[in-house]
Amino acid sequence: MLKTTGRLAVVLVAIAAGMAALPTFAFQGILNGPGAFNISGTWTVTGVTGAFAWDVVQDTAGFYTYNYRLVVPDEAAPVNMFILQTSDSVTAADIFGAVANPVIGDFAMADYPNLPRDCHGIAWFDVNGRRTSFSFKSYLAPIWGNFYIQSVEEEPSTASNSGFTNPSTDPPDPPSDGSLSYHILTVGPSAPIPDASTILLACFGALQLLAIRKKVFR
Repeated sequence: MLKTTGRLAVVLVAIAAGMAALPTFAFQGILNGPGAFNISGTWTVTGVTGAFAWDVVQDTAGFYTYNYRLVVPDEAAPVNMFILQTSDSVTAADIFGAVANPVIGDFAMADYPNLPRDCHGIAWFDVNGRRTSFSFKSYLAPIWGNFYIQSVEEEPSTASNSGFTNPSTDPPDPPSDGSLSYHILTVGPSAPIPDASTILLACFGALQLLAIRKKVFR
């Protein structure tokens, strides 16, 4: 019995040491070149020279930092608004540390020219530039999704990733580097990561079960 208890103690020490930091990951990707975007108006020149890049980094505290960068060529109209489609369950309470003042809600095709379908998302309306970046933090993990941008100057211009379709073709695959079927990484419906104390309690329960099984099958 002392031998089994000793083994359990060693395992517990190893687990406790591993609790110093939660596991982290980082993914990055970019959309550019022919076929990457659905475009209209002055942004037709972005078919080759425009670019949309992103990275999603998980912090050791468990939250995710979402960064997005958009480049529109000088010949095109500047961006005035940006919509990042998210899971339907995302609310303002799920987002913090955002650059500028985003609005989270539902956006209809009837209100935004060439928006591929009605969607829920995060929108920035106080945008004005050809090189624009957005960032925020969330405890919700990333999934594959879409974006939409618009310019309301002289000639209305719109752009979205070509994977933004109606009906939806958003991949159910786990996040990864690069783009998947012309989609980007966006905020999903995943629940927050359990804190270290919750994980540790679960480990204690599993180890107790292991001890009982060893005793029964001896």
